[in-house]
Amino acid sequence: MAIAFAVCAASLRAGVAIDLRYPREVFRVADVTEFVTNEPVLRVVGDVASDGAPWGLRVTAPAGIPDLAGGYPTLTEVTFDLGGHAAVTDVVFAPVIERDQGSIRSFGVREFLLSGSPDGGAYGPQARVASGSGVGSVDGRATVTLSPALEARFVRLRWLSGWQRGEDGTPDVRLEDIRFVTQASSSVSAPVSEFAALVMNPSETQPFAYDVLLHEGRNRVVLEVVEVGAAAGDTAAFDSATVPVTLLPELPLSTDAADGEPTVLSDGASLAVTVPAGAAPETLRGLGLTRLNPTDVPVATYSANTDIDASYPPILAYEFSGWFQEPFKAVSTAALPGQPPSLAVDGRLEYPSTWVSNLAPFPIRWRVDLREEANVARVVIHPRVEDGVSFGPQRATVLFSLDNDVFTYAGEQEEFPDGVGTIAIANRTPTRWVELVIEEGKQANDIQINEIEFFTATGSRVLAQVTADEVSFQAPVVVNARYFADDVAAAAAPPSAPIGAFLWNAGALEWQWTRAAVTEAELLNPAAQAGGGGLLAFDVNSLSKLALFVRSDAAEDTAIVAAWSFNPFSPNGDGIADTTRLSIRLGRHVGDADSEVTVRITDLRGMLVATPADGIVTTSSAVAIDWDGRDRNGRAVPIGAYIYEARVRRFGAGAPEVANGIIAVAK
Repeated sequence: MAIAFAVCAASLRAGVAIDLRYPREVFRVADVTEFVTNEPVLRVVGDVASDGAPWGLRVTAPAGIPDLAGGYPTLTEVTFDLGGHAAVTDVVFAPVIERDQGSIRSFGVREFLLSGSPDGGAYGPQARVASGSGVGSVDGRATVTLSPALEARFVRLRWLSGWQRGEDGTPDVRLEDIRFVTQASSSVSAPVSEFAALVMNPSETQPFAYDVLLHEGRNRVVLEVVEVGAAAGDTAAFDSATVPVTLLPELPLSTDAADGEPTVLSDGASLAVTVPAGAAPETLRGLGLTRLNPTDVPVATYSANTDIDASYPPILAYEFSGWFQEPFKAVSTAALPGQPPSLAVDGRLEYPSTWVSNLAPFPIRWRVDLREEANVARVVIHPRVEDGVSFGPQRATVLFSLDNDVFTYAGEQEEFPDGVGTIAIANRTPTRWVELVIEEGKQANDIQINEIEFFTATGSRVLAQVTADEVSFQAPVVVNARYFADDVAAAAAPPSAPIGAFLWNAGALEWQWTRAAVTEAELLNPAAQAGGGGLLAFDVNSLSKLALFVRSDAAEDTAIVAAWSFNPFSPNGDGIADTTRLSIRLGRHVGDADSEVTVRITDLRGMLVATPADGIVTTSSAVAIDWDGRDRNGRAVPIGAYIYEARVRRFGAGAPEVANGIIAVAK
């Protein structure tokens, strides 16, 4: 599937055009042409150039918008999809209300135009409707009763005036929520399908920025510049741009990647990250790629860096985040010491991360707290299977509860297979607590379950997640960073300035050059040459922040430097310094040969304890290696001092370079 940005070939009115800057109008980074992301929120940034006449910018939102008051220019029109034909009797606004030193200000709608459509195409006549401010009501809401009821699936509201006005005289409307009352339901919260901003006095170039929500799978975000008088009608757009983007809710599990297919994520503009099969940590569920304003990178972080020409700000800047699955809290009526019930919901599918019962009599009850309400459609059980023998349940029932007190029947499985088994939920009501009642086992009452998963009707997993601002991989990932001529110009750098890719090393508190060579735009695939600039590609095993800087003319540095993030560290499971990271700066050298990195830990007698890195091959000049304080057999090492050795061998070079020292394990 090839995905690119499509833009109308010509505007219908001269002098009015949309310039989509982020994501790019044409997305291509090296050979990556498909815009795939783990992030459910897409930020759309650009400009509208006009001849000074009023216009409106209308944007489709595949799954809604996160904030009715977000983005700029301020929204003045919102379209909701009720999901089916309905008779709307009331519109309920929840305005932002500010209280300051005795004064109260409502940012609600004062007067608006209302229209409806059965299919999102042609809209019916507009009705002019007045609304209260919400001030003085018990819940701060303003309810507008419609007479007669509006028969429609799509409901469009356009603000004519608000209880507050902006500096330019336009309505200053800020809403927390809009709900609808229908004849069939007391209250309906509908997603936004489209929104628009009407600009009455545009500048020659008017910037815009909005966030839209994506649904799982393929999405199309369409931006149209329309006549102000047509923002609620059917007149063709002056100009438009379309963003096709695929939302991948999760990275594939390592056990699902046996075919060796990599996952390629991008931001739809200048960055693509290829994650090979098996490279992601076992509990990593998503990788965020966030573009930063280059001027927001603190000058103090690079002003003294001899590899960087600090006369210029970064050309591009990104920060990465990882979403890691955390264990749910679970209890059971039976468990062996060291094999607690929470091991069945820790995101790890293999033994020994396994809940094991202690041969207690049936029924065996296992209960989990999902942390918040979820619409669970099926429960998937991964039993331990050893030499073809399954230690899973033979017969089990699932119960749901919202209060951890009253549980109701949700589904059952009378006969499980020997492998992975699924319990389909018959009673699909929201739940927070799930109880699995095992009434019979494959191997008598010896129950051993590697993992229990919960899925919604759309196929999304119900997860507990924590966000980290740095991600270490089990094998190198490939980063492609594409900068354009206008990126260089925005930094006021010369067009021929030497550009380098730098990664932030949090342990050393410095930007470290990756040694990636620039491929000039004219040498790229013809479809990727537009916009000038160049491409930098490199592999790395840790991602935190990335920036493209103008490189300085500093002398080559060939020495390697190694430093631990925590030394000593205390791998005692208290969540503080449980692991430590060895950051290795490989130095620079003539040529771009690969390097092989090996890290060994020995005791003071020279006996090998662990090998955190064994011959990792990289083209980067910055490598990060984690150690969890365990030996080669997975056992915690005794408290004390150990010797580490980082050995770097450059292919085609002479003897390897070595950095060594003491790493201490504390209580």
